[in-house]
Amino acid sequence: MQERLYAVVLAAGLGKRMKSALPKVLHPLLGRPMLSYALDSLKPLNLVQTVIVVGHGGELVQQCTGSGFCYVRQNNQLGTGHALQQAREALNGETGALLVLPGDIPLLHTTHLSRLLEVHQESQCLGSVLTALVEDPSLLGRVCRNADGTFDSIIEEADASPSQKKIHEVSTSVYAFSLPAVFDYLERLCPENAQGEYYLNDVLPMMRKAGNVQAIRVDDIPIIGVNDRVQLSQCRRILHDRILRDWMRAGVTMEDPATVSLDWEVRLKPDTVIKPFTVLEGACCIGQGCVLGPFLHLVDAVIPDGTRMQGLSNRGEER
Repeated sequence: MQERLYAVVLAAGLGKRMKSALPKVLHPLLGRPMLSYALDSLKPLNLVQTVIVVGHGGELVQQCTGSGFCYVRQNNQLGTGHALQQAREALNGETGALLVLPGDIPLLHTTHLSRLLEVHQESQCLGSVLTALVEDPSLLGRVCRNADGTFDSIIEEADASPSQKKIHEVSTSVYAFSLPAVFDYLERLCPENAQGEYYLNDVLPMMRKAGNVQAIRVDDIPIIGVNDRVQLSQCRRILHDRILRDWMRAGVTMEDPATVSLDWEVRLKPDTVIKPFTVLEGACCIGQGCVLGPFLHLVDAVIPDGTRMQGLSNRGEER
């Protein structure tokens, strides 16, 4: 019998390195908030409930994501372990598997979560973590393994030794836990680290002593979390390249993809040609056999089949 499945999305962080009044998870990425990508990764899963932990700018986050979620608040930023503790009342009495993921990992896909859940449930783990091998592990928690390859612990960079800092396998901060056991382990956390915070990572070594813990590595998440605008731009490029490839494979011609910009919600029909220096923002809907550009900027435009446009600006008018 399949376990009941729940999710908690951690979206309370201020995101100091973004240097912005806007909550980090609401920074736009291809025309939609970064948080939307994390929520999209959960949609295909058969979830009983999704809890979103909000904090800084919580009202804005709730307005953006809307109904359909349970919201809990982390008033004081005391770490990821403390953030998950805020969901205890919302999940009181529930049993099954709990996915925990940050709201700032837009390259996470449902297939990653499915793989994590598969191993977690087959191994009957108390806790599991998704890990990744990255070229630059700076600022990320290093995954320490035993000589036989089994999981030992996750060490945050501020607490890592010189040898541990050389490890390139890092935590994605995406977890699967057994409910309700995880909340009992959270009560045992102590902020004995350089940041003085309650790290969610620290429940895993405790769980390992009591039972099975798995660290499941994936190799196709090149950026783990978005902490500044440089990483936001890098994620945009990766996601945008995927969008362009998908549309070209669907029958749309991009004469110079490097100079074209499409938002997530743009919809195109086959045999349309997008010429250089064309920007389509918002919910543009482009008909079949159109020729758009060069030097064209459209926002929320509806363009009929066979239209030819260049060097114009449009704000949602039908042409």
